[in-house]
Amino acid sequence: MFCSTSHPTTAESPRHIMSTPIPTIIENPITLNLTPSYGALLIAIYFSCVLWGVNVFQTYVYYWNYPGDSWTTKILVAFLLIVDTAHKILVTKVPWSTLIQNWGNVAAIQAAPVEALHEAWVGSIIILIVQLYYLRRIGKFASHTRHARSWWLWLALAVLVGLAILQVPMTVVYCIDSISKNIIFNVPINLRIKRTGLIAAAVVDVFIAVAMILLLKDTDSADGQFKSKRTSKTIRRLTVIIVNTGLVTAVVTIVALILDKTASGTDFWTTIAQYPQCSIYFSTFLANLNARRYVGSDVGEGLSNIGDIHFASSPSVSQRNGDLETGLGVPGSRHIVLNQADSDVSRSEEDPEKYEEPMQTFESEVLKNI
Repeated sequence: MFCSTSHPTTAESPRHIMSTPIPTIIENPITLNLTPSYGALLIAIYFSCVLWGVNVFQTYVYYWNYPGDSWTTKILVAFLLIVDTAHKILVTKVPWSTLIQNWGNVAAIQAAPVEALHEAWVGSIIILIVQLYYLRRIGKFASHTRHARSWWLWLALAVLVGLAILQVPMTVVYCIDSISKNIIFNVPINLRIKRTGLIAAAVVDVFIAVAMILLLKDTDSADGQFKSKRTSKTIRRLTVIIVNTGLVTAVVTIVALILDKTASGTDFWTTIAQYPQCSIYFSTFLANLNARRYVGSDVGEGLSNIGDIHFASSPSVSQRNGDLETGLGVPGSRHIVLNQADSDVSRSEEDPEKYEEPMQTFESEVLKNI
């Protein structure tokens, strides 16, 4: 009897279930569209995590291909990867409190996630270090051009270093003020402080891209008598890399500034540019480091000022030396075609090492400053 009372038989189970009243479904009277806020936030987090994965791969490529780099550069790359990882942990935790821990709590949507504030100053550290690295590179390039004694260039560099450093304290002030008010929306002073840092970053990025292009142009025209085709190719490749990486960071910063101006408040569309921003800076930094082998490739081409020398077939070294010394074709030897004037040939024959060594020094200086 105990079993039949507590556990109905199979025949009685459907009748028992049908007699149980179905509870009325109570719908939530409040329906929220979180697309402009947490929807945009999730998109920004996805982009950030993808870029983080790209940076991890680039870091692996760097350590694999450049084991001879200085410990300073290796430690800097490791430090930036750690900071970028910490930044991704913070941005990933931003929607956790609202969408997971406080699901259904409407008041939690208006609260300021602390991680959303801390990610700002953590990301500004990466931006600062990368911009200072680029400004240092401009200074090294300038010291090898006619602008080495241009006071206005060094004054501009000093001002831009100040603007780059200014971003970190401005971001920290923005975070402290926002945390004290426990809100990050519709606070005019916070937005002004935040936009000041974005404007400073945009100015520095634009100057870095323009200054490097102008300096590379001067480097290409400097010491023309020692310049080879390989040097010109090196400078052209480096220009393309600098234009691409410099414009990417500048465009992302400008887009972040525009979105912050037009979509601030309760919308998070601005995070689509701001959250991946530091990862993009780190990615361009790694791209510049990993591109050095590509920039300096074809090291065996153009090691003299004799331009292009075409051989009907590959003669021996002794045959080439004999032909150049006598100026006459030895019976049975291959024909040599020189594409330069006789004066250039005689200058190279007179003392080839005299012109080869300065040219190689010039190229090595360009590659060292990448």
